[in-house]
This record gives sequence, structure tokens and C-alpha cells, in this order.
Amino acid sequence: MSSGPCQPPEEALGQLDECRPRKPTRVLFEQRGKSKLGAPARDPLVGARGYREHAAELWLGGDAAGAVAEWQKALKATVEERGRVPEEELDEFEQSVQLNLAAGHLRLGQHSEAKKHASASIWLKPSCPKGRYRLAEACAKLGDWEEAEAAAKHLEEAGREQLASHLRRLVQDCRKDARKQEKEMATRMLGAQPHAGDSSMAGLDSMD
Repeated sequence: MSSGPCQPPEEALGQLDECRPRKPTRVLFEQRGKSKLGAPARDPLVGARGYREHAAELWLGGDAAGAVAEWQKALKATVEERGRVPEEELDEFEQSVQLNLAAGHLRLGQHSEAKKHASASIWLKPSCPKGRYRLAEACAKLGDWEEAEAAAKHLEEAGREQLASHLRRLVQDCRKDARKQEKEMATRMLGAQPHAGDSSMAGLDSMD
């Protein structure tokens, strides 16, 4: 029986991903830094950035549900700007929002949603260890053991042995919890059928 949830390395979970834009090239500066009249151009992502900043404030204040709602708005605003912002910059910003959404849904116990957003973040940036970790945690909670192990192996091969080791302990804990819940459910079912025969007991044994 697990003594409790294994605490992940600080770098893996609980930290928001803040997208820091790369220094623009001269071409990008000329395209986006000024309007036709020479005045500073409006940042097309200003709305999305505002939602993300508000989400971070809510998250730090302990309002995970509120933060997730704001990140969803940020994601929608980001997608709406596709085609008006250089793809590299847009992908980087969207990837940070997807990562934060994965963290938010994990905290809320919404593991299917967490898996979806972690997968999206990896699609945008396959080398991101946070994305792999959050995907693996969501898979472990959902009982997708093979996918969780694949993420751990990917991190290990990328030189992130500590994260991979922690993930495997997490998967082990989740497996133990799943087996415990199966046994408890079987016990409750048998308790509801006090005159159950040997066939019911055989069914219980098969769940070990």
C-alpha cells in the first residue's frame, strides 16, 4: 500500500510556464515592430497575454478552476491570431498555455483534459520535459500504464533520469491504488450479495 502521493521534483510540476519571446530578428522587427506610420504596432497577442497574466494571479491565489478558465480564453485568443503572428512566436506562446492548462486540469483531477493539453504541448515542442511529465502523470492517473512508461523512457533517453525515476514511482503508486480500489469494489459487491456462491469468490481471486 502506498504511504501517500510521491512528491515530484519542483521543476516538473506546480510551476507555471512563462513564454519568453525570443529576441526578434531584423525582419520580424520591421514586420511587427512598427506600423506603416512609424508608430509602435499593436501586439496581436495582447489579449491572450492579458488572460494568461490573470490566470497566473488566480493560480497563485489558489483558484485553479478560475486559472483554467482564463487559460482557456488565452488559448482561444491565440488560435484566433493564427496567420497574423509569425508561426514560431505563436507556437511558443500556445505551447506555454497548453502546458499550464495541463497543470491546471491535473490539479482539478480532470485527467483526460490534462492528457489532451499535455499532448498538444508536446506536439508543439517535443523536447519539453514538462510536457512529457504532465502527460505521463495524466496517463498514470487514467490507468494508461504503457503510455506513462513510454513518457518516462523518453525522458530517460533525453538525459532526465531523475524525472524518469520519479515518474516510474508515480506509476507504481497509481497501480497500487488502482488494485486497492478494485479489491474494495469487489468487496462491496460481495457484501451486497451475502448469499453469493463460489463463482463470486473466484471472480474476486481473479482480480488480484
